[in-house]
Amino acid sequence: MSTLEQRMQGGSSIPWIPQLDKAAKFRAEGKDCNSDELLIGKVVDHFTRDNFNGDGKIDVVVLELDNGERVAVHCSATVLAGQMRDASPSFMDRIGVKYLGVVSRQGQADYHGFLVNTDRSKGGRIHWAGEPDPVADYVEPVRHEYQAPADTAGGNAVDESDIPF
Repeated sequence: MSTLEQRMQGGSSIPWIPQLDKAAKFRAEGKDCNSDELLIGKVVDHFTRDNFNGDGKIDVVVLELDNGERVAVHCSATVLAGQMRDASPSFMDRIGVKYLGVVSRQGQADYHGFLVNTDRSKGGRIHWAGEPDPVADYVEPVRHEYQAPADTAGGNAVDESDIPF
């Protein structure tokens, strides 16, 4: 079965939940997830979806791991989204995504740390949620309007006897 056929049946990737307590809760609800601290795989899909609060969009990058498992990395954490954009992976690039745990800094709010690195290959650039689309902003619609040849004394008049209908 092809990858597209698998995706059309749904459930072709599982979510990445590297926080063990959240992964355990997810599994307790009868759902599967990947809770590895480190993922290394090939970027095989990207899409945007509504965020968990329903007030914006987040990027989801699907990685195919070496064992063939497909894992959806939801870039809802600000740090993860920033790291992913900085790494700027393209389709079919191998990337590594690592969960660094909760980072505490004196006098500042704790946050979840992530690290993303890319092993460049070939492929098109991913258009991230919320980014301006340089193609759509640059390309103007093309208008095709018929203009009849000018009837001038120089012989540009249309000879209607050549028209086959």
